[in-house]
Amino acid sequence: MVAGISPASALATAVLNVADRNPLQRHGVMFNASGSQLTGVSADQLSYLFKFGDGITQSSFSPLALHAYAQPGHYVATVVVSGGGLAATSAPVTLAVREWLPPTVTIVSPRQDATVRLRSRAVSLRGAAVDPVGVRSVRLSLAFIGRASSARASAVSCYFFNGRRGLHRASCSAPEYFKAHVTGSRWSYKLSPGSQLPTGIYELRVQATDNAGNQTSAFRARLGNLIDFTLLR
Repeated sequence: MVAGISPASALATAVLNVADRNPLQRHGVMFNASGSQLTGVSADQLSYLFKFGDGITQSSFSPLALHAYAQPGHYVATVVVSGGGLAATSAPVTLAVREWLPPTVTIVSPRQDATVRLRSRAVSLRGAAVDPVGVRSVRLSLAFIGRASSARASAVSCYFFNGRRGLHRASCSAPEYFKAHVTGSRWSYKLSPGSQLPTGIYELRVQATDNAGNQTSAFRARLGNLIDFTLLR
């Protein structure tokens, strides 16, 4: 907890405590000015003007305020406490708000429900991953669904490509990943003709992590980070 305290005064002191000065964006932060005092003024006669530093203020008779920052960055917060003709402003408290959203991922190739041929030439898996603070890594999960898409519904265990040559059996609820090559905002991986991947339907999902540690956790076709495609040998 971080406190901002106004310069010592015999009549008025404003204190601002912040529960977390390194919060995530879009997550509420509690501001507490209950330690403020104005001589001769009871607590129930005090009013508080919270200035959060992002252009938003909140006036209240409560010493507590909950605020969420919409964007990452550095913000300086203060509180003005007034009552009985007196007023005091707290010392500033600086908050460094961290990004919360994971990278935006797209799969360029192959397309949803596409058919690709892995014969004499490699098959390129590629796409993009974009994030305001930069992308640290991209991992891929390639699961063999079977000869028909109906096999997915009854599957308890799945076969995942291990990033080298063959498939590895594991729980469908715990996908296995391998690293993609990342250059700027683009990622790619080449399936070699020597890979021991049978003909069938495959599910490709892409997991990206940004430089703030935010990681893809939801996978949907509409989010652009998951597709099905057919591979022929």
